[in-house]
Amino acid sequence: MINFWLNISHGKESKLSSVMFKLLKSMHDQNVYQSKWTTKIKGILDRCGYSNAWDQVNNMNKCWLKNSIERKIKDINTQNWLGEMHGNKLCTNYRIFKDKLQIEKN
Repeated sequence: MINFWLNISHGKESKLSSVMFKLLKSMHDQNVYQSKWTTKIKGILDRCGYSNAWDQVNNMNKCWLKNSIERKIKDINTQNWLGEMHGNKLCTNYRIFKDKLQIEKN
C-alpha cells in the first residue's frame, strides 16, 4: 500500500493514477471526500511518525522512506505483541520460551 502510494507520488504527473491521487489527496485535505485508501495511507504515516510525508513526499527519498516505514511498522507490531503478552496472565509459561516475535525454526 505504502509502496504504491510512493510510486504514484513520485511518478509521471501525466499518468492517470498520479492525477487521481492528486485529486483524492486534495479532496481529503479539504475534508470534501475521505476515501478509505487515502485515510489508511495517512493513518499509517501518522502512526509511524511521518505525518509531514503526506504533504512533502516529493521532497523525501522514496527508498529511505519505504524502508523506514517498514521498520517502524515492525517495531510497533513487536511492541504491541510484547505488551499484550506481558499483560496477559495466561502467557506466563509462553513468556519463558518465547521472547522474540519470529517464526520458529525446526
